[in-house]
Amino acid sequence: MNTQVKVVILDQGGVLTWGGVPGTNGVAAAQIMGLSDPVVVPRLDEALKRGQISNAEFIAGINRLHPHAPNKLTDEMWDLVYSWMTPCKQAYKLVKKCRTSGRKVGLLSNINPAMAVRLRDGHSYDGFDLVVLSCEAGYAKPDLEIYELVEAGLPPSIRPEEILFLDDQQKCLDGAKVRGWQTMLVTDPDQMVQEVTELLNLV
Repeated sequence: MNTQVKVVILDQGGVLTWGGVPGTNGVAAAQIMGLSDPVVVPRLDEALKRGQISNAEFIAGINRLHPHAPNKLTDEMWDLVYSWMTPCKQAYKLVKKCRTSGRKVGLLSNINPAMAVRLRDGHSYDGFDLVVLSCEAGYAKPDLEIYELVEAGLPPSIRPEEILFLDDQQKCLDGAKVRGWQTMLVTDPDQMVQEVTELLNLV
């Protein structure tokens, strides 16, 4: 990787927070409904994170597909999901170090509308120069358009190769690579902090 990184973009779930990893919605829905297996409905998941349907429409759709579940799915699902999204202190300290080094930091997240409101109200988006959320953008990683939106929100002097993107999903990194960004797969907080600190020569 080139060390001339001027912008660091981070994913939320699995990078900035412990929860919010792929499959979280399905696990939460199953727990509320009393089902043994995660509720997997890609069509509804994809529409929700792009803001094409509301959280209420998502719940209604799941209930229609599982009419015989022991319990109906309710808004309690979002309470459960939010309770799992514990901020990773190491990650937020890394964000501060990147900013102190003079670099811009941004957040790029596939997130649903209800979670976006809760995370914003909980100050999870504070301290970032740029925040791009799939439910507001109408696109989701790895749609190329969402990476273009990030670039549009940065100073025009920033070149794609000067952007470093951290995500826990390879498919999301692949979309960024198409745009010419540098990428790093996050497997755990310690690995992320060590590799970013070395790459960017952070004190």
